Amino acid sequence: MEKDRSSHVLFFPVPTQGHMNPMIKLAELLALTGFRITYLNTHHNHERLIKFTNIAAHYERYPGFEFKTITDGLPPDHPRSGHWFMEMYEEATEMKIKQGLREMLVNISPPVDCMIVDAFLGFALDVAGELGIPIVCFRTSSPCCFWTSYSIPAMIQAGELPIEDMDRLITTVPGMETIRKKLDDRGEKCIFIGYDERSKAYRLYNPLTKKLIILRDVEFDEAEYWIWSSEEKKIEGLFFNENQDDDDFINQDEQGDDQETHFRCRDLPSYCRAADMEDTFIKLVVNRTLKSVQANALILNTAEELEGPILSQIRTQCPNVYAIGPINALLKSRVDAKHGESYHHFSNTLLEENKSCISWLDKQPNRSVTYACFGSITSMSREQLIELWYGLVNSKSKFLLVVRPNSVIGKDGEEEDVVKELFDKAKDQGYIVDWAPQEAVLNHPAVGSFLTHSGWNSTLEGVVAGVPMICWPYFADQQVNSRVVSEVWKIGLEMKDVCDRKILEKMVKEVMVDRKEEFAKSAAEMAKLADQSVSVGGSSYSNLDRLIEDIKEMSLKTPQKVIVS
Repeated sequence: MEKDRSSHVLFFPVPTQGHMNPMIKLAELLALTGFRITYLNTHHNHERLIKFTNIAAHYERYPGFEFKTITDGLPPDHPRSGHWFMEMYEEATEMKIKQGLREMLVNISPPVDCMIVDAFLGFALDVAGELGIPIVCFRTSSPCCFWTSYSIPAMIQAGELPIEDMDRLITTVPGMETIRKKLDDRGEKCIFIGYDERSKAYRLYNPLTKKLIILRDVEFDEAEYWIWSSEEKKIEGLFFNENQDDDDFINQDEQGDDQETHFRCRDLPSYCRAADMEDTFIKLVVNRTLKSVQANALILNTAEELEGPILSQIRTQCPNVYAIGPINALLKSRVDAKHGESYHHFSNTLLEENKSCISWLDKQPNRSVTYACFGSITSMSREQLIELWYGLVNSKSKFLLVVRPNSVIGKDGEEEDVVKELFDKAKDQGYIVDWAPQEAVLNHPAVGSFLTHSGWNSTLEGVVAGVPMICWPYFADQQVNSRVVSEVWKIGLEMKDVCDRKILEKMVKEVMVDRKEEFAKSAAEMAKLADQSVSVGGSSYSNLDRLIEDIKEMSLKTPQKVIVS
């Protein structure tokens, strides 16, 4: 690469909202540093972005940020609804996409120095290998889901899969047999400072001995707290919060010593419920997960502060991990620092947002509204929608309900009739829209809880906003995420494998009334950890800097021209 040319990075996401969202945010983060960015969309999705967003105007502010499009391998008249993206993984369809990707990389100018691709696009690793381009995989689902998927072969070998008892405890996934272990009485209780890449060990600070410790053998307690703050004191090149009360910290540890959170079979990703371990999707997940660790590095949308124990397990198999989440918060932190808080943040939605709900929220008391949204893919029956609606209504809580177009399974036109009927009945208590500006909603002072499908992006957005959650997981990593929210982070409740109005009513009352302050406090603590991770000196902030420098180094080793025989 010429010394006077900035690094050229190509981004290639799986073309669904949940995968595109963090990928385009990371692309903007790298554009902020002056990198040349090519963001590869499918033709279909790019047309939707142009239709529903100001995408062209927003990215014009970044010289060198370019969108290119590629086929998704499906015919133009394909509805692309429900689980349509699964068809992308069929061999014939993948070959079309792979061919288009290769042709683009051969002809693009200036040449691509590094590729950041969705970890599920395994064929991209093959293309990168053929052309000698460094490649980094971005796994957009939760780290717990990634690690569980990596461990599927071990679970099969141990006889834990296929599942025979949904409530049987998991014993063969390292680090997930129990999330919170009783600490060894002989061990030292320390403050978790960070992860040292050079020594592949943890950086700790013992508040009693006032010593800095670097150690590989570490047991994490649930009360593990990241201690960065705006008032920092430097010790041997590292930081700790001089305002942290040592006694309080030890008390926090002691309170959590005898608590354990176990993961059950029902908390595994939904594809682990297949009766046949030769199931096509199981094999696909395992293949793509194992293949992703063959890349130059792995990016995860999380923070050391939030999921240090699981990250330590992942690093045993993939040493070069960049934990740079929550990406939505990291982008805001960096953009605000560079351009000021008045800067307009971009919403890369594939659906038109109904912003009238913000005006409705403006009229509601603080922390009085339950926001209910189930993501961009979740489908439900008419009966499930009605159960959810009655649960919200009977809770007496104000609510904002999102019912996405084509999300209710039934006869043509039935969804519209049901939504109109529910809307008419709930005018005084609730508000219904077909899509909402989610981050703006979650950060609105009127919102007091979040009824969610537990998609990873939504989960992190809830964490960043400090909003307690009620989890109704649908599929994939959502089963794992809901368990983390309810039993590990203790910032919500989960309604797994059931859709019942009485249960939901009870949970809304518990989060919004009976245990309101308890959940609000826990959620605020998690939000603080997330904020610290993306602030100067935090783990995600530092890991992004490391990623930037490593991409520059990779770029120096990339051939200037691709030669095709």
